[in-house]
Amino acid sequence: MRNWYCIYVKRGHEDAVSTKLTDLQQIEVLNPKIRRKKFLRSKWRDVQEPLFPSYIFCKLEPERHFHLVRYTRGVRRLVGNRAGVPYEVPMDIIDFMEDHMRDGFIVFDQPKLQAGDKVRVQDGPFLGLDGEVLFEMKPNERVMVLLTNLELHARVELPRQLVAKI
Repeated sequence: MRNWYCIYVKRGHEDAVSTKLTDLQQIEVLNPKIRRKKFLRSKWRDVQEPLFPSYIFCKLEPERHFHLVRYTRGVRRLVGNRAGVPYEVPMDIIDFMEDHMRDGFIVFDQPKLQAGDKVRVQDGPFLGLDGEVLFEMKPNERVMVLLTNLELHARVELPRQLVAKI
């Protein structure tokens, strides 16, 4: 019987393994990715990253496809117990990922931020600093934050994806 399983792959080989396994008949592959802005080389850039680095999901019959999957280049192992029995991934987890997928990427709704909300910067040059939302900027992708960790309070304009409510 075909069920969903999690496969541990070499870091950075998620796409290659997904392509190889998709070419095999009767194996369905889910390689969830996200898009986000990241501060790289002194600029904000849009990047594509795996939602779960080094892991992909496959719907297969373990008795029939185990050998094919196990010896695919880039695969380390099927996630399972010490005896080698792979764990099944519950269908509600797969459904959740498929429901949130748009154009091949997982999209999470950004929480509503209002003036006065306490936030923490999650990435970029102000990583780890706390602040307070002053106001949301147009086109609703940026917020003005008053950083309160510094002795001198600083107003900073940040992309909305970089801040999280505390």
